[in-house]
Amino acid sequence: LGRARGNIRTINVRYEKLAPGPIGERIAVVDYDGSRDCFYDPVDLDDPLIAINGGLDPSESDPHFHQQMVYAVASETLRRIEVAVGRTLHRRSPGHAVPLRLILYPHAGALMNAHHSIDGKMMFGYFRALDGASGRTVPGQTIFTCLSHDVVVHEASHVLVSALRPDLTADCSLDNAALVEAMSDLTPLLFHFNNREVVLDTIQRTAGVIYRSKMDESDHQGAAPRIVAELASNNPLLAMSQDFGDAVGLAGGVRSALATTDPAALERETNPHARGAIMVAAVFDALFSIYQRRTIDLFRIYRAGGGQSQGNDVPEPLANRLCDEVERIANRVFNMCWRALDYCPGGQLVLGDFLRAFITADYEYIRDDPWGLRDAMMQAFRLRGIKPANAPFFSEDTLRWPLVDETRLKSATLELSNDSSGALRAFVEGNARL
Repeated sequence: LGRARGNIRTINVRYEKLAPGPIGERIAVVDYDGSRDCFYDPVDLDDPLIAINGGLDPSESDPHFHQQMVYAVASETLRRIEVAVGRTLHRRSPGHAVPLRLILYPHAGALMNAHHSIDGKMMFGYFRALDGASGRTVPGQTIFTCLSHDVVVHEASHVLVSALRPDLTADCSLDNAALVEAMSDLTPLLFHFNNREVVLDTIQRTAGVIYRSKMDESDHQGAAPRIVAELASNNPLLAMSQDFGDAVGLAGGVRSALATTDPAALERETNPHARGAIMVAAVFDALFSIYQRRTIDLFRIYRAGGGQSQGNDVPEPLANRLCDEVERIANRVFNMCWRALDYCPGGQLVLGDFLRAFITADYEYIRDDPWGLRDAMMQAFRLRGIKPANAPFFSEDTLRWPLVDETRLKSATLELSNDSSGALRAFVEGNARL
């Protein structure tokens, strides 16, 4: 999207000695073009002329910048996910496990997509924008999927889910595939809230109601006429890969953080991407519910001072406080979603199992839940027909995974032959649930 507002960011990544590529300890960029059967000259990010400037300047036409971007985005994605799960992710091999290594091909070939493999390879294609291209994309221009932040994060998330839970990708059931797609969509969408410039701009243009799908500024009375593009632009926080969507004629990005609340839609949907999108919408429903609860006092104070909650009249101090709050909430939701994967049962599962895993993981993190996040998640999932498996009630206590499988206790035998009085046996049997 060129130098559009909020489109250029600087990511601080962990320093490491890099070989040209760049190639580091955990990430290697191999710029081989399969369609042209050639290698592109690798960038040396340790070159003093590049390093002193904080990296190369953004450029759509410079392969060196493409290499730099996929390295930086993949590095940040790997770091944040490993921080969330609390450990280094490994690639399991027969007899041993080694730290997962990502291999990225920024110009894999002429294809209108990006692909990944479970062994850590990610291939990004390039193509000509379709005739129906919209936004800032010109029909026929070359589109590089490696320049889409969301596409890079999406593919990296696929690889990291496979490393964290290989059983989820090995089982080809519908809900397993939907969960993997949902996690790979949630990650780039939640990363949007760390782009402070975009969040602040969205808060200003929506008067703090950041969950609007359209940012309509036409409610200014007496204001000068505004151009059509500004009257109903898409909300960049909710659209996944807006640039990719513009190139293929999909308004609002490839997918969105919003979806229907019709419970019957889940029963009808058999496409893993669309089914996963329902779960993504449930998570964002909970996120925005918490945002409303935690910022209502700020809006009350603002209105008590004579402020109006319409148009882009949110003062800067309020906008900064709202930005801090939603970023904090998004980071917690992100961490809990990835930690929940450790709490999901092995093999074939249903989407309701993820809800139970999320509730359990968040309970282990903080028992009293002052934000009300767990209740918001339960309500959002319930509205979309995502029901927990094997839970007698739809409440937090029953949704948490039990500490002990009571069916196994019934078959256990206690050898207490030295207890002549039988008191110890009676005590143990009476407290077996402990």
